[in-house]
Amino acid sequence: MPAAASPVAEVVALLRMARDSLAAAMRTRFEECGHDLNNATAFDWFVRNDVSLSRISEADVCVSSALYAIELWLAEPAAES
Repeated sequence: MPAAASPVAEVVALLRMARDSLAAAMRTRFEECGHDLNNATAFDWFVRNDVSLSRISEADVCVSSALYAIELWLAEPAAES
């Protein structure tokens, strides 16, 4: 019987899955609109002018920020009592 994953590992796995899903949604949205987004300027313009993509991008920033915060928290040395 495999050992159960820690709660932190489960949360990180869920956040990574969410980030992957958001990235797939962004790619799909770009493809639907047929825009050439090979540079940051085009991406920025499209995000600012497409409500759906803007919301997906904002959600991606939130998920990525949560992952980063967890990684920082895990990297902190344990407080000595």
